[in-house]
Amino acid sequence: MKRKKFFIGGFIILAVVGYLVYSGVRDLGVYYFTVGELKAKRVYNQGVRVGGKVLPGSIIWDMPNMKLNFELYDAGNKIKVFYQGIVPDAFKEDNEVLVEGEYSPASSAGISEDVFVATTLLAKCPSKYKAKLKTN
Repeated sequence: MKRKKFFIGGFIILAVVGYLVYSGVRDLGVYYFTVGELKAKRVYNQGVRVGGKVLPGSIIWDMPNMKLNFELYDAGNKIKVFYQGIVPDAFKEDNEVLVEGEYSPASSAGISEDVFVATTLLAKCPSKYKAKLKTN
């Protein structure tokens, strides 16, 4: 009888640990897309990362409310991005950025076109911070 309780308790602990590992890995398994790939595959309502450049003239920054709207582009493709939070200092027009969040179709977002709702915004540091190579 004691042995049966031991095995049942061990199985329950193993099942809980297995579930926690599975859910943790699933949440970390975020796909990376370029702007063109995201638009072509239409990966809606899933956690994804998208990399591209900030379209010049597209930045609308509501500083008091910490709301940022801009367009991300690459090779002739572009998407609208909405982000709320702290904006990195390196975020500038025509600079490379990586956003993480969900791509929402126009119908569910209540607007006329698809929008990427970002939860994370990372900006690539400008090349002026890289060390220059010495030439002889």
